[in-house]
Amino acid sequence: MLVALSLALGLLALPLLAKVALTVLAVVVHTSVEINAIPGSAVDWIVFWASVFLLPMLIGASLAAALGMMRAT
Repeated sequence: MLVALSLALGLLALPLLAKVALTVLAVVVHTSVEINAIPGSAVDWIVFWASVFLLPMLIGASLAAALGMMRAT
């Protein structure tokens, strides 16, 4: 019961963690562009590759948490 509850809370926290990670990435990229450390066209590539790597990891983590919750009950 406690394991299922902790997995459920972890599953609920994943979107928040994803939002925090993407917000931090956006702030870093925006700050780098403001100080001209990264050219504007590179921002598109950074956001693209971040989404390519972050979204599958988040989907996989969500599925793993859901499967773990199903096995625990």
